[in-house]
Amino acid sequence: MPAAVEGELQLPRLESRLPATLFLSCAPHSYTGQDLVEVHTLGGPPIVEHVCSTFVARGARQAMPGEFTMRAFLAGKLDLTAAEAVLGLIDATTERAAKTALEQLAGGVARTIGDLRDRLLDLLAELEAGLDFAEEDIELVDRADLNSRLQEAIAWLRGLDVRMQGRTLSDRPRRVVLLGPPNAGKSSLFNALVGRDAAIVSHVAGTTRDYLIGALPLADCTIELIDTAGIEAPADPISQQAQARRDQVAGEADMALWCIDHTQPEQAVNLQPDRPTPDVMVVWTKNDLPSPACSHARSDRSLHGIAVSAVTGDGLAELKAELTARVCQSSNDAAVVPSTAVRCRRAVFAALQAAERALVAAQTTASDELIAAELRIVLNELAQVVGAVYTDDILDRIFSRFCIGK
Repeated sequence: MPAAVEGELQLPRLESRLPATLFLSCAPHSYTGQDLVEVHTLGGPPIVEHVCSTFVARGARQAMPGEFTMRAFLAGKLDLTAAEAVLGLIDATTERAAKTALEQLAGGVARTIGDLRDRLLDLLAELEAGLDFAEEDIELVDRADLNSRLQEAIAWLRGLDVRMQGRTLSDRPRRVVLLGPPNAGKSSLFNALVGRDAAIVSHVAGTTRDYLIGALPLADCTIELIDTAGIEAPADPISQQAQARRDQVAGEADMALWCIDHTQPEQAVNLQPDRPTPDVMVVWTKNDLPSPACSHARSDRSLHGIAVSAVTGDGLAELKAELTARVCQSSNDAAVVPSTAVRCRRAVFAALQAAERALVAAQTTASDELIAAELRIVLNELAQVVGAVYTDDILDRIFSRFCIGK
């Protein structure tokens, strides 16, 4: 535990002294593995700036972005995946992102990779020991055991490669597009969900000509909600361009909310696709307005959806919960932060390829020396993931992302 020292700070241009507590963490038990002193005093940006400027005037300097975490890595307190998890935790905007970063910080990725490396190191040592006794025809690892151990490693690497690929692809926000006929309440629903009047709302059909994008934070992720022009036959070149843009945005979206004005259920007959797919959710809008005729249309099982009102807020919580379940949870569940996936996927894929080559060699009459060479490649690639092997440019890329004030 850090030692605490109570005292006061005497700063230039301040008549009163500031009460302060110094927490002393001695090497090697501190975060960075070096001697550290934390100063705790009264809050407020002006006070903090004055304290920092006084320390700098007395010979201190401000830390570079990510410097404390880089020092922790260089001192062996963290591996690279844990260092990236620190940044992932800083940047986390959802509960799921924070949970992923914490799991990685706790060693989830490094521990499993470390276990695999230990097993492969043992296998490599046995193979190389057998090479020393090659002339005496002594086999320390039989081919059946070798094949089994390599297949186990390949299966694990394939799973990690798929998880990292999915995590890399899901690094962009999920996109949900609002579709439907003109004046179906799409823009009102868009404003109600993003919490601001971003889209122009009018009773005049065709008000929305271009598409608008807004961030919608949910429980497990933040999605990009896109409001588009209503689906109709283009009447002029501008309308034609709006329809084309809408089709392009819809084609790139992960999910569509098909908006139907519940006071005009005939829209469902004219514009609703033949059958809703898992990528389409029906939303009955303007639920605050009476419409007896709607009950018959909504009784059709193919058109079951969520009834909402942008005016009263009814149904919005249910809609957000459904989006969370169908959009956020469809993203990859790998306990890997995006920066780790981007950096490490090449190394994991290279390790997988080398392991597969080693297995092919083991299933033929190839020598143990060739198999051992492939295993060394696997071990070297995995070492780059956890930072047992690294270069200065890799460190620069990782720790330069720790931007102050981000």
